Amino acid sequence: MPAGLPVSSTITTDNPNCSQSVSQLCAPANLQSYLWNTGATTQCITTSVSGGYYVIVTNASGCQQSSPFIVNCSQELRCGNNGKKILVCHATGSASNQYNQLCLSVSGAENHILHHPNDYIGTCRPQQAKELLNTHALQLSAYPNPVSDKLNLAFESEAGSNYKITLTDVTGRTILDIKDKAEVEFTELTLPMPELSPGIYYLKIVSGDKTAGLTIRK
Repeated sequence: MPAGLPVSSTITTDNPNCSQSVSQLCAPANLQSYLWNTGATTQCITTSVSGGYYVIVTNASGCQQSSPFIVNCSQELRCGNNGKKILVCHATGSASNQYNQLCLSVSGAENHILHHPNDYIGTCRPQQAKELLNTHALQLSAYPNPVSDKLNLAFESEAGSNYKITLTDVTGRTILDIKDKAEVEFTELTLPMPELSPGIYYLKIVSGDKTAGLTIRK
């Protein structure tokens, strides 16, 4: 970044005490561009969904900065004494213990999510808890991640069994919903994604009685 041209990306909200059902999140005004993890490109966004958000801002000189923000209006996200901390689901990368439930301070959770793209705010999902049991684990590979225009998938399947692939955004909106029948024991697919907006998405695959999920970035 050129000297003397700092750029701030600090996010503010109009609903700090969660007194409203909808929160407005705003980055600093008068910058060249904004890119939220929801895909929005406006200075401000509104959301009724608790969770982790971040924005990348660019000023007129091309300097960029990013900041995270957690909307923690849901009691389900809170933990610790007096509910002042935030639940974070951490992907360990271990086959035997794939997920750890963390309880972090708000600032700690924001920093953690910014540096661990496969983690997310909240309780580890039931389908992910199932993956801790080898009998229900589904082998899954997705690349490249972050994705550009194509996402390559390879996952365990059973010839003749049905599988379902869903991709949702941070608000829970379904982006892709694919159902088909596997022809081999390890299915490989390429999904075109040229129109997918920049942001964070959750990929879920159900094949027979097995389930797997992971976070996808664009």
